[in-house]
Amino acid sequence: MENPRMNVPLPRSLGAALFACAVAFPLVSCSKNTAQKAEIASLQQEIADRDTNIQDLETRSTELEQKNSELESKVSEAEQKASDMEEQLTRAKSELETMQKAKATEQAQASTKTPAQILDATKEQINKQLPAIVSIEGDVTRGRGVLIQADGKTWLYSAAQVMSGNTKLTIKSADGTALTKFGEFQVATDTSLVRLEIQQEIPVKITMDNTASVDASTPLVAVIAEPNGGALQALDCRIAKTTGNDFEIETYGTQQSQGCPLLAAGSGKVIAIFCTGTTSADLTLWQNPQQTTGSDARTRAARLNRPIEWKTSSLNGFLDERRKIDDLNKTTRLLHALASVRVAGTFLQLGGALGGGSTTMTQVLQQNATNPLVVALKKVQTDLSNTKVRVAERDITRRLANILGDAQNAGTRQVQEFKGTVISFYHRPIADTSLKWRTEADQALKATLLTLAR
Repeated sequence: MENPRMNVPLPRSLGAALFACAVAFPLVSCSKNTAQKAEIASLQQEIADRDTNIQDLETRSTELEQKNSELESKVSEAEQKASDMEEQLTRAKSELETMQKAKATEQAQASTKTPAQILDATKEQINKQLPAIVSIEGDVTRGRGVLIQADGKTWLYSAAQVMSGNTKLTIKSADGTALTKFGEFQVATDTSLVRLEIQQEIPVKITMDNTASVDASTPLVAVIAEPNGGALQALDCRIAKTTGNDFEIETYGTQQSQGCPLLAAGSGKVIAIFCTGTTSADLTLWQNPQQTTGSDARTRAARLNRPIEWKTSSLNGFLDERRKIDDLNKTTRLLHALASVRVAGTFLQLGGALGGGSTTMTQVLQQNATNPLVVALKKVQTDLSNTKVRVAERDITRRLANILGDAQNAGTRQVQEFKGTVISFYHRPIADTSLKWRTEADQALKATLLTLAR
């Protein structure tokens, strides 16, 4: 029988066996090192990620702490403001209670006074406020104005008539101090009122009551100026009638009282401004409305106890409006005069009455002596008076027609320019009336030109 061990193949030599073992061992060892290195790298990355997360958490924690600190600061400020507001509210309530008690006491005392005593007390109060009533003097008109605190400013309220038509104005306080520092100038859009902002320090101002309820039974006090710049006096009065935005007063006021205040008895607050004087309905082309003097039996006062819309303008612009109206009327009178010129043989008739006899043609021509149209007309008259030169009637007619044609063209240009002018509420009725007068003059001039053309 064979020995099984003898069938196992053996290495040819011991060296070969040892070599095989040496080769196998490093392969196993290298594989383990690689795995360990990978594991170490993974652990290191994990540690790095955790460090990053920790830094992020620390940053966020710092930001949250900062925001928390800011919120705490804001909460503290809000609590302080709330405390301040509560304190102010407490003070306001206390002041309101004090005012209510004072008002109740005043009302209780007033209820025991007779109407005569109330008026006397009001007059006494007004006499202390008279320095707030200033004089306004122009080169054409004069009147008064009232210094009133309104809309956060000091305003000089006055009647539009007091300022309209002047080329210059002087405004003086009761002690003679000239007021020269002005701001805005505004014109009411629905009544005869203007107001001028005063930027000087004013010691005395009158309070306005723009919510007062007034009727015919309400006792009032009117401040009236005596004629010729005389002293001011306070008079009892009542409202005869309320017409739209005006009061009509029983008291007979002077023309110089324009711009003076009408006050409520008891409170002594201004409720209206006197606007006595001529209105557009009273004017004629042949009477200079700015020269109208005397008193107005229909003494009117523009109401302040209502909302008023004001339109900002300029004082010079307002004054220019009236000057342009006056220039328009002056030319209209001249056109009427030229339309009345007649050719009588070899002569021109330059006399006769205009406007129902209140004005003559000679007066109008003298008032426009430097006007080129009048100069040309006088030249024709001079040529006709020269006995050495004989002028045919048809030549006179032709020269007169040329003058009237030039007058017609100049008048048309003036009207077109006038219609492009912005006119305030106060001057608008007068401007519209003046344009109506011009239309009548244009028609008369056209009729004369037609006659000359025959």
